[in-house]
Amino acid sequence: MLNIPKEKSRLIPFAKDMIDACFNSYQQRASQYRSLRSLFITGTQTGELARFNRLQSHIDYLVSFLFSGETVVFELDHEGKDARHDLMAKEMSRRLKDRWHDNQTDVLLYDACTWSLVYSSMFFKITRTHDYLVDPFDIGVYREDLASIDEQEAIVHRIYITTDEFRRSLMLLVNDGMMSAEEALSAMGRVQTVSVSEDMNVLPPTVSNLIISQVQPNLRGNVLTPGILKGQDVAQAYVDHNNIVRGHEIWVWNDEAFMSRKEKGKREGDWHIITCFEPDIIMISRPNYYLSGENPFVKICPNRVYNYFFGISEITKLLNVHENTQQRLLQISKMLDRQAEPPSRVYGMALPLEMQDALYKPRGVATFAQPNAKFEQEQVKVGEDIWRELDVYGKMFDELSGLPPSLRGYGEKGVRSQTHMSKIASLASSRIKKSALIIEDAIEKVATLRMKLIQKHDSRTMSYLEGEKRVHFTAAQFDEPYTIKVSAHSSSPVFVESLKQEAAELFKAGVIDGEMLVEIFQFPYQNRIRERLKNMEKAKTAEKAEEKQLVVEELAVKKAAVANKE
Repeated sequence: MLNIPKEKSRLIPFAKDMIDACFNSYQQRASQYRSLRSLFITGTQTGELARFNRLQSHIDYLVSFLFSGETVVFELDHEGKDARHDLMAKEMSRRLKDRWHDNQTDVLLYDACTWSLVYSSMFFKITRTHDYLVDPFDIGVYREDLASIDEQEAIVHRIYITTDEFRRSLMLLVNDGMMSAEEALSAMGRVQTVSVSEDMNVLPPTVSNLIISQVQPNLRGNVLTPGILKGQDVAQAYVDHNNIVRGHEIWVWNDEAFMSRKEKGKREGDWHIITCFEPDIIMISRPNYYLSGENPFVKICPNRVYNYFFGISEITKLLNVHENTQQRLLQISKMLDRQAEPPSRVYGMALPLEMQDALYKPRGVATFAQPNAKFEQEQVKVGEDIWRELDVYGKMFDELSGLPPSLRGYGEKGVRSQTHMSKIASLASSRIKKSALIIEDAIEKVATLRMKLIQKHDSRTMSYLEGEKRVHFTAAQFDEPYTIKVSAHSSSPVFVESLKQEAAELFKAGVIDGEMLVEIFQFPYQNRIRERLKNMEKAKTAEKAEEKQLVVEELAVKKAAVANKE
């Protein structure tokens, strides 16, 4: 257990020790991340544009198999025994889905999946109002030999804010009585801004893209040439460095803390949060005010390593093949240049530049003064083998990432029907499913944290029908243990088609109704479809009731006729 000092004078050394311990490997990781970022964006580690950047297109294609934002369906898996719990869970899942789209979490997940394949991992930070992406530049953990973020004793998130935001935070603390006005004024006067005199290679891209240099003392906010025009990987943004301050949010596990659960007074441990800014400003040191027993960070790491926290980059696996491809493309380009403008041999005399130009111009004429002079052009051809080698490299890319031809839509020998092709694709998707399931677990964690925050902070009412009665409730009233599930692995397109086929069969068998089928298929205009379904069901019910009434009336007429005959 890490002993968290209670005296404010001892908090500064403790916080610095935690930052140093959690960012111990930062220099090495930052250098690797910058090379990987450059490789993904430009195709080279130097930032020069590659002839063909297959890494970027390959990563984008791979992401399309790992996550499909339009098909995510949430289900609140709870331990409630009453029927009302199912009705409440259904409405809460809808509230979660609305918040999911309002926060653009599905869009952020695409970015998270892409850059987790580039860097090896990315992080979601779920706050009360928003979801944020945090790259691995800004995350440090106490033990990198533990793969799970929930097993860490300490997590440090490096943050960069403007001086205006820093001032507003101080004012809020003063208004809440958590800091005196004198302490706030002292902090505002002592806080350090990020200086461009520091090594720019040490800063993460989230900050280096915010910093602009001042090449002359009287100039502020110079316009830099966009990096892409100079062959660099990113353009520099236009923010004055004197307006940026750096801080650290430290999450330390405290075994002596009390968790606010049903077992009142039971000591189970919880997180303690310390927020500090350079050089020695402690802004906050308080018990967990987020969610009891939870931290706001979710790791997305498709290529996990059981004893290394940050995992492996997909680009690292592809790098050798990518470099071989670039080398061959460069050689082919040179050969084609020589084929378009073949080199020449001249025997018996020196060939002036004017005569050389004439030889390569349409209808150009070069006259040799010496009768024994001889001119020959080299015949340069690009052989078929070198082109076939590029196809082999492409297949190597797919093999390394677990994307066989059947998943890429290419035909297979011996395929006799669409059903046969679907079975082959299903069997071939086993490797890609592993990464898709890892991402799905992260999505479930993000959704569960968001739902708990809705319960804690969202007091808007929801309602469900219990018979003919409309019952209103808030999310906080649902007190049964639960987790959020992403139904049937729907976050990956690999599972979508098989899921839809199974859902259609269940609907035909009467196991699920039309409303659930609509949710699984994720049709647009779902509210209008649900309303139409309800109207259709009412019409069918009324039609059946009318038919039943007609049958009853016919039986009554027959019975009366029999009675008259008697």
